[in-house]
Amino acid sequence: MSNEPKLLIIKKESFNYEDYMKPLKVSTELHHRVKAVADKTNQPLSKIACLMIEFALAHTQIED
Repeated sequence: MSNEPKLLIIKKESFNYEDYMKPLKVSTELHHRVKAVADKTNQPLSKIACLMIEFALAHTQIED
């Protein structure tokens, strides 16, 4: 993997729409951090969490 910093860019939106999704348990600290991003971008917590997880999965390398 490249050592270049990768950024997940999230643009603010004016609407708040929540989909029903499967639960995923995270630590309280991670929940607070993701919620802070959701609040700053005026987007649903679930949408921000999915964006962040998709980004992390796309930039994950598994080694033996």
